[in-house]
Amino acid sequence: KALQARTDELQASEIQLRHAKDAAEAASHAKSAFLANISHELRSPLNAIIGFAQIVKRDRALTRDVQENIGVILGSGEHLLALINQVLDMSKIEAGKMTLDETTVDLYRMLTGLQEMFTLAAQEKHLRLDCWRSDDLPQYIKTDATKLRQSLINLIGNALKFTDSGEVSVRAKRAEAVNTLDSAQVKLTFEISDTGPGIPADEIPQLFEAFTRSASVEKAASGTGLGLPITRQIVRLMGGDITISSEVGHGTTISFTIACAVASGAEIPPERFVRTVVGVAPDQPRYRILIVDDRWTNRQLLLKVLQPAGFDVREADNGRDAISIAQTFKPHLVWMDLHLPIISGLEAARRLKAMPEFASMIIIALTASAYDDERTQALASGCDDLMHKPFRTAHIFEMMGKHLGIKYVYEDEPRSDVTSPSAQLTVAEIRDKLPDLPSHLIEALVDGV
Repeated sequence: KALQARTDELQASEIQLRHAKDAAEAASHAKSAFLANISHELRSPLNAIIGFAQIVKRDRALTRDVQENIGVILGSGEHLLALINQVLDMSKIEAGKMTLDETTVDLYRMLTGLQEMFTLAAQEKHLRLDCWRSDDLPQYIKTDATKLRQSLINLIGNALKFTDSGEVSVRAKRAEAVNTLDSAQVKLTFEISDTGPGIPADEIPQLFEAFTRSASVEKAASGTGLGLPITRQIVRLMGGDITISSEVGHGTTISFTIACAVASGAEIPPERFVRTVVGVAPDQPRYRILIVDDRWTNRQLLLKVLQPAGFDVREADNGRDAISIAQTFKPHLVWMDLHLPIISGLEAARRLKAMPEFASMIIIALTASAYDDERTQALASGCDDLMHKPFRTAHIFEMMGKHLGIKYVYEDEPRSDVTSPSAQLTVAEIRDKLPDLPSHLIEALVDGV
């Protein structure tokens, strides 16, 4: 009887554990679904805020004060987007969905860029920002550039945030070869040190707990409390780990190591400069573009970017109308939001690509979701590419140029209509525009006369 009772007890415990496990998995799935939905709902209005701010900021007629105000709106929108992305990154980590996208990276250029990025913030707090790299640090490596940069930004930003006097130093060095058989595999160490207040030893473990902050951090800063937990998971994903050493009153040093492969400079893609598009270059077709999005603000954003550049644009707010308009409008390219009423964007793309006349038409999927699985679904449905919201105006033109081979006229290039005889200014028009010239040019003209 005692044995049977013990057996029954163990079976009951096993059933309880199984139910608890099922409940935990259900809660995890529910949280992931919630985060995916809230991501879409938050990123969609951010797309309009950031996008329209970019458009307005390009207006050269605005006063400096207005330009600065627009810059504040744009910067605040970018900051909010970064906070949202932190929450989503944490959910990806917890779900085991975070992966590495390895490319060849110019590590020297990355470190220089980060120093330039944070120099102003350091100067505003009267701090010295020192960046150093060892002589044997490889310049070109293969790693996930975005995640390495994100980790360094998190750590440098935190160091500057918590340091009120003194300095923040960033050091990068070659730690060791991963093994003696393959000298191309190395480990690199990055150290970020500050002269801040330091962290009590008993609070350091809490720094790596998601959505929590230690007592000293709680008093000193705002944010999600996800920067360090995300950084640790990224570093571990990259084959390393992160440690913190700190002494109250003397500062903190955070060190992490990653494993990577040494690459050659020949594998680095040429650097791309962001240039402002002002129109489509002459002697090209008038490209027809169909915008499909159920949100009016998102359609207006694309309209205001594309129409002034010379594109013929139509719009639809659901998948059914998109198919109908496409059959008469015959667009060269369709911007297709995936989350549409009546007929979804995926289904609309599938039906359009099934029609022989649209087999070669370009469809670019748009999504406010931050999850990578939507790319796979979009490509499987016939879409040619995918762009995440919020997007940048430069990326819109870049994506269209990539798929349609469009040639653009840029802001820093002379336009053909400017140099044509019909567009030359009269003497009276030149006289009227003279007061708009900078004073030093007017003085030079007077001296020349």
